[in-house]
Amino acid sequence: MERISEHSSSYVDFLRTAGTRKRLLIIASFGLFAQWSGNGLVSYYLNLIMDNIGIKDANK
Repeated sequence: MERISEHSSSYVDFLRTAGTRKRLLIIASFGLFAQWSGNGLVSYYLNLIMDNIGIKDANK
């Protein structure tokens, strides 16, 4: 079955139909938004962390 599928499928199949394009967009968006949520969490608490370690000046 693997030999047959090697010749009958390719990465272009992701772009052939509207349904697969939507699925690919959802998969890519999920990864992107997962990264953004982690960055948002760090940037939200960064000010408190900097204050606790003694950095009060923005230029430092």
